[in-house]
Amino acid sequence: MAERDFETKTDPARARPATSEQPVTPDHSEQGDDFHETLAQPMPNRTYRSEIEQIEAPSALEQLVRYVVVLLDLLLAVRFVISLFTTNTSNSFVAFIFGLTNWLVAPFQAIFGATPTGSIGGYFDWSALAAIAVVSILAAIIIRLLQGPRTIEY
Repeated sequence: MAERDFETKTDPARARPATSEQPVTPDHSEQGDDFHETLAQPMPNRTYRSEIEQIEAPSALEQLVRYVVVLLDLLLAVRFVISLFTTNTSNSFVAFIFGLTNWLVAPFQAIFGATPTGSIGGYFDWSALAAIAVVSILAAIIIRLLQGPRTIEY
């Protein structure tokens, strides 16, 4: 009796013998099932070889400008962080960093005020932040001019 409960009934549609012309698939048309399984199509790659070849490597002068700007921005950022903690320029490292960046910060000290001296704590060096912004903007303009005119293809 227990064996009969687990017995499966054969579906007449599935019991048809397979021929070379017709694969064995269940016939769901009798049940009104409109679902048809299809394989997902791969997404096309939208980057074409011609677009990749159009991207040119930066020139040596452009790379030099980028390296100099990164170095200047790094020195100005170190100056800004140092100025947050101390105004003591008697330390040789602090004096070295301030000496390297004074020529960049001096025009902005006239606008934002000179660096305070003699105080124990640090200060927020607005002139260093302004110098970072101006150096970066000028570098972007110079790099864009070095790249030459752009052509737009329709």
